[in-house]
Amino acid sequence: MDAETREYLDAMRAEIAARFDAHDARFDAHDARFDAHDARFDAHDTRFDAHDTRFDAHDARLDELRRHMGVLIEAVRDDVRALAEAVAGNTEAITDLRARLGAG
Repeated sequence: MDAETREYLDAMRAEIAARFDAHDARFDAHDARFDAHDARFDAHDTRFDAHDTRFDAHDARLDELRRHMGVLIEAVRDDVRALAEAVAGNTEAITDLRARLGAG
């Protein structure tokens, strides 16, 4: 192989190597951007996990509140039932009293 051909091939190899180096640099830049995006996504995941934990705590408190309210509602129902029975008894007593006073 003569010197001119060797020089031409060396120049081509150098040009191809330079182009590959440029492409490698671009890929490295893309990798760095993707790494930055991954870090941001990881930060978002961490924040979402914290929100999930807070929501779970709220759900637990709401469940406890529902149970407590159910107990209170049952107690109020019993009180209303007792009050209705007392009103019915008083109504009967008033009716009986009116009947005795009107008959006597």
